[in-house]
Amino acid sequence: MRYFLLLAALAIAATGCSKMTSAWLNEPQAAVQPASGQSLDILGQVGTTPAARFETPAYTGLQQNSFTELGADFDPNVSPDGRQIVYASTRNSRNSDIYVKKVEGQTVTRLTADGANSIQPVFSPDGTFVAFSSDRNGHWDIFVMTADGQKPFQLTNGLSHEVHPSWSPDGSRICYSAYNDRSSQWEIWVVEVANPANRKFLTNGLFPAWCPSPAVNRIAYQLPRQRGTQLFSIWTTDLVNDEARYQTEVISATRDTAAICPSWSPDGTKLAYTTVLVPQNDPKTGAATKPKRVDRGDDIWVAAVDGTTKVRLTGDGTNNWSPTWAEDGRIYFTSNRSGCDNVWSLKPLDTNIIQATRVKNVRVGNTNGPAPVPGLSPTNTGGNSSVTTPSGISPSTPNVSTPSSGPLSANPNSPPPTFSPPTGTAKTPPAAPPAAPVALSPLFSPLPQATLEAIVAPITVPPVK
Repeated sequence: MRYFLLLAALAIAATGCSKMTSAWLNEPQAAVQPASGQSLDILGQVGTTPAARFETPAYTGLQQNSFTELGADFDPNVSPDGRQIVYASTRNSRNSDIYVKKVEGQTVTRLTADGANSIQPVFSPDGTFVAFSSDRNGHWDIFVMTADGQKPFQLTNGLSHEVHPSWSPDGSRICYSAYNDRSSQWEIWVVEVANPANRKFLTNGLFPAWCPSPAVNRIAYQLPRQRGTQLFSIWTTDLVNDEARYQTEVISATRDTAAICPSWSPDGTKLAYTTVLVPQNDPKTGAATKPKRVDRGDDIWVAAVDGTTKVRLTGDGTNNWSPTWAEDGRIYFTSNRSGCDNVWSLKPLDTNIIQATRVKNVRVGNTNGPAPVPGLSPTNTGGNSSVTTPSGISPSTPNVSTPSSGPLSANPNSPPPTFSPPTGTAKTPPAAPPAAPVALSPLFSPLPQATLEAIVAPITVPPVK
């Protein structure tokens, strides 16, 4: 009898095991099968609904800092004392101007109003000056004005396009990107603020950011690969005797994601940056590939410069661009989460906890952050005010001609197309000057361009009607 029962048990086991194919082992099976037919698997997926997400933010204290409902606010930068934000905006016209406001308030003060485009403002380390890019002379140049918008003077005046200024820690020099018409490449240059004729080439790259820590003479920038998808990665280079040395790729582009717009933490140990999702087509089927969930783009990330940590701060399906770090540790950035491009900020959690575990691409729990720092409004002293300037700077004779709209390159490997800042939310293509349609790729634009569906291929922007 025992022998017969043993044979029966073996037969039943063999029959059951024959149904456990490799596909069965690879697919989560229903743990509950209700009468409605909506099964529940071990991953928390009910029927055909997406699997449940168990992710907690890696930040605290998310808040909105600008409140435009028309146009866009973008390119934020925080004053060294943490009280003011300077940024570019198209809230009042199709041309972008520079504005400044309290960190917490809603009253804004316009610093430029010359009919041209002014973008990418950045405070000097002592907070007395603002450098920015403008096309008021027909092409993009670097300008410097006082923090209250007075006495602008032109720092670069070459025939090429020069954008994205970033101050050295002592405020004596500025690095920026210049487009080389001969090589069709963006280059990084350094210029002395007191002596603009003294400038020096460093390396190829775009959107440089000078490390604010005096102990680290280093510049971060984005650089496209020369093969494959040619997507941007984040690089750093040390300045040794004013020469670019030890060029290091800190954040690598993935197959579907570019890394752009680096910004240093105040202590120079971390970088905040933006990832941009760029779906690729499968070479076999031609269909768009589905990227890994952790690498999906248009988010703000923080990474340690030594490569031991990479943490995504945002991941809610909105477009988040151009992060910049404040002295109190908050990160300010542009986002369309309010339905229109505005300036937002958040407080990252302590990434050193993650660094100690050597775990990549993780999220940590939420905590309560410090209260935001109250701000002060800028003082507009008028055109004849007495302004203290760094030694050797003479801002009294600006070189400004008739404002006109000029081009800015959208791709480091192609001639620069005509540029126009965005005029709507992050899902509205930017407007172009009333001329022939131009090619504009948001991936290579200095502004938070909105049409990301075709970010690899250039986007044709129709003329303004």
